[in-house]
Amino acid sequence: MGTYWVIDEGEVDPATFFLALPRHFPEATTFYVEGTSVAPEVRECYTTFSQPGSYLARSETSWPESKKFRCTFSPELFAALAALSKRYALPELLDHFAIYRDRSSLLDWPDAFSNEIFCASSVPETQVSSLAEEFGLSYVLRTDS
Repeated sequence: MGTYWVIDEGEVDPATFFLALPRHFPEATTFYVEGTSVAPEVRECYTTFSQPGSYLARSETSWPESKKFRCTFSPELFAALAALSKRYALPELLDHFAIYRDRSSLLDWPDAFSNEIFCASSVPETQVSSLAEEFGLSYVLRTDS
């Protein structure tokens, strides 16, 4: 995996997090979502913001088969997800997600809201720090050999 930022896991309110994403990643273009129990209304939201193209994010679920969505990254999408997160349990929203700028990964959150967040080393530390600090989380630059 190389060098990447890791934001430690912690208590993060999904609605607040979704609303913060456009502020912290204004350069993002695509939001990839994977889920095995996505509610019909949530699927409809993803369809509304659907973006043409292939699914570039790494698949995190091997079984059961998951649904995958590619959405245009926008404040409107995240406002909709924030509202949906107040009515649905996390598994009904998503299991994993990734944020990309064109074909480059910016952020990956496998097992979203219950695991570490991974950011590409190309994301400036000020950006990682700002996101982590907003939610009271710590972060570190990690290098795998």
